[in-house]
Amino acid sequence: MKKLELLAPAGSLDICKAVINAGADAVYLGGNLFGARAYAKNFDQEQLFEALDYAHLFDRKIFLTVNTLLKNHELEQYLYDYIEPLYKHGLDAVIVQDFGVLSFLHQHFPDLPLHASTQMSITNQYGAAWLKSQGVSRIVTAREVSLQEIRDIYDATQMEIESFVHGALCYCYSGQCLMSSLLGGRSGNRGRCAQPCRLTYDVVDGNNRKYNKNQQYPLSPKDLCTVELLPAMAEAGVYSYKIEGRMKQMEYAAGVTAIYRNYLDLYLSNPKDYKVSKKDMDALLNLGSRNGFTQGYYYQRNEKSLLSLTTSAHKAGEQKPVLRENKPVIPVTMSANFLTGAPAELIVEDACYKVHVTGEMVLEAMKQPLRSQDVKERLAKTGDTVFVVEQIQAQVSEDAFLPVKFINELRRNALEELEKQHLQRYNRETSATEAVPYVGNLAKAIEDPNETVCQSDQSYRDDKGKVQQISVLVRTEAQLRAVLRTAFVDSIIIDHSLCKSPEKMQEIVTQIRKQKKGASFGLPYVFRKNSADDLLSQKEVMGACQFDSILIRTHDGIGFAKEVFPQQIWMADHGLYTYSDAAIQGFAQNGIHKVTVPFELNEKELRARDNHTSEMIVYGWIPVMYTAQCIYKNFESCHKHNPCTNTLYLKDRYAKQFPVLCDCVNCYNIIFNTQPLYLFGQKSKLKKMNISSYRLEFLMESEKETLAILKEFRETFIEDKKADMTKWENRFTNGHFKRGIE
Repeated sequence: MKKLELLAPAGSLDICKAVINAGADAVYLGGNLFGARAYAKNFDQEQLFEALDYAHLFDRKIFLTVNTLLKNHELEQYLYDYIEPLYKHGLDAVIVQDFGVLSFLHQHFPDLPLHASTQMSITNQYGAAWLKSQGVSRIVTAREVSLQEIRDIYDATQMEIESFVHGALCYCYSGQCLMSSLLGGRSGNRGRCAQPCRLTYDVVDGNNRKYNKNQQYPLSPKDLCTVELLPAMAEAGVYSYKIEGRMKQMEYAAGVTAIYRNYLDLYLSNPKDYKVSKKDMDALLNLGSRNGFTQGYYYQRNEKSLLSLTTSAHKAGEQKPVLRENKPVIPVTMSANFLTGAPAELIVEDACYKVHVTGEMVLEAMKQPLRSQDVKERLAKTGDTVFVVEQIQAQVSEDAFLPVKFINELRRNALEELEKQHLQRYNRETSATEAVPYVGNLAKAIEDPNETVCQSDQSYRDDKGKVQQISVLVRTEAQLRAVLRTAFVDSIIIDHSLCKSPEKMQEIVTQIRKQKKGASFGLPYVFRKNSADDLLSQKEVMGACQFDSILIRTHDGIGFAKEVFPQQIWMADHGLYTYSDAAIQGFAQNGIHKVTVPFELNEKELRARDNHTSEMIVYGWIPVMYTAQCIYKNFESCHKHNPCTNTLYLKDRYAKQFPVLCDCVNCYNIIFNTQPLYLFGQKSKLKKMNISSYRLEFLMESEKETLAILKEFRETFIEDKKADMTKWENRFTNGHFKRGIE
């Protein structure tokens, strides 16, 4: 049976060594840059070197988290110099979220294994296969996927699959959460999540009726514990079993690792007798949980039982399991020669390597000669090294003498050389290519840098005479009617939720074409197997509609579009993050020649970004979470089986209300910010950023409200009137345009 990998977290060097001692095959950790746990202790370069050496001596691995989104100056100035010394020192893999980082590392360190972080939200074979084509060797699956979906990914790609087995769960699909960012400026995409999901919220409707009495934590999942599912996960194709917890203490990290090590070994040695004891389950609970454990989403799409509901605190029991020190060692044999008049010799050998060192000249004893037993005792004292002497042979002249310090030095030199032999096989020469800044290179990846998704006579020109495109995303027929009546709109993005049937899709496209506007289609924000199957059934209709472009929102969607709609023009939405020009170029090299400006960049950062192939949302409700959990199903009723016109909201402790959209066709919720983004007052600044096009997105607006917003846009951006911000006071937000994130 193939050996499976147990992957443990480490927030410090001591914890790294402890989890290796507890049985981890690999450890993931963060350096002092670009890790998704900015508030962990993390590792400086020397500590990373020591962690790599300690792991490699025992054939274990170290994976570095570079799983935040990087801004232009960070990627261009720091990333190469940060990775290169670790690459040379034998770094085993890098875990990445940012596609720009992924592209950069694959270009400059082509033989460095890249793991697609769970923050890339990979849920199906299409996303996995596409990332494999981009140089990714391992997929860390989204926490929400089922075992069957994992099996489908493995069968289709034969990639290494890494999945979470224990620890905290996010309420949102990882990497798609902006709640902490928008509420307090602490972005999860930058490793600074403040965990607002662990706070109290009321679930209310438009009449302020409360649905979650005595369950004040509707967004706080229990901790994951799947020790009982390890055989099923292995059969589904999971290779690496990941324990969450880089912010946890040593006792937790090493304790959980030790228990999972025992059960992985049990499964590998005797799968038929696999059974988890109550004692070990109690031990895991005592190490800590949030109101107990859940087995997560491996067998269920969503369930209220996954949530903690009455508390969000992580609590440990009083009776902690006793951790037994089980430090791994490398057994060696020694053969020594201490012959008078010749240099002292020592040969040290283990299962893999053999070293021969010589020391000081052996002298003739004036008084007390060396005894063979004395030499053996001195050489056997390996101290805090990883070596333990199993057998020693020593040939010593009857009149030989050598000071103790020289015997110790001989042993030390031999063991250091043996350790060096072990580590040399991991070290790399600098075969990586030199870093080349991406600035100014973007146009090389795009055949026509002035290409736009849709041309229209109504397009207007900015201050420099550049043709500016206007697109509008609609979710209701009322909004569609309003936009069809608006002359200056060039292109209409039909959100997938508006197309209830293939016939409806064709009808809408026909209406749009009659008004001589472009028609684009927005894929689901969460693109799992059921979403792919649904669109495959509509493939012919979508082809007949001849959409001007397809708005892709996930990496899974990219893989699907490349396989199913290869002739279409593709555009990346804001959730396919393009903080850097490297990310824009990476997508462009894959046929995505237009992207959407991400929400978290501020004015200064936008000016430093190449925007000439970017569309910017200047009005719209910002999604703060996409979640497999359904607030409607959990606290009211499942709308797929019991349709209702109620809109639910999450009300926070400041009485702010977050609208919750239920996508029953694709089975997920979107939680939106309390106020829509409104950048009309920033028109003069936006016009200097070389942005290709602007987009307005509508959510709950009526036909009348939609027309009013469109009128405001026309007056501000086209007729060049000054935006009257007083009439919208306290109704809108500038998002991160002014403040940004760290």
